[in-house]
Amino acid sequence: MKKMTLPHALTVWSSRYTVRLVRTMPKQGRMGEVDYTDKTITVATHCNVTDRKYSAEEFSDTFWHELTHATLFEMGHPLYDNEQFVTKFARTLSGAINTAEFA
Repeated sequence: MKKMTLPHALTVWSSRYTVRLVRTMPKQGRMGEVDYTDKTITVATHCNVTDRKYSAEEFSDTFWHELTHATLFEMGHPLYDNEQFVTKFARTLSGAINTAEFA
């Protein structure tokens, strides 16, 4: 799988989010995060513990995970902060997008 290219910004519902790419996240074990106040989605390229570069699949899953949080938040949906739901939904979405076939 080829590493996806992230957009610089995108609109979620009616809010414009900036997408930031960083080498590592400040908090241990995090691969990405969404800031609802600053309207920012941040995705890391490397693990902040081992400095291992994330695989294309991990990178993609992280972006869709954070975008799912943002989407549900902007919709006012109560599952926006439910990690189990967001993880399962985002992995399913990421898998569908990563296996899409075009004519």
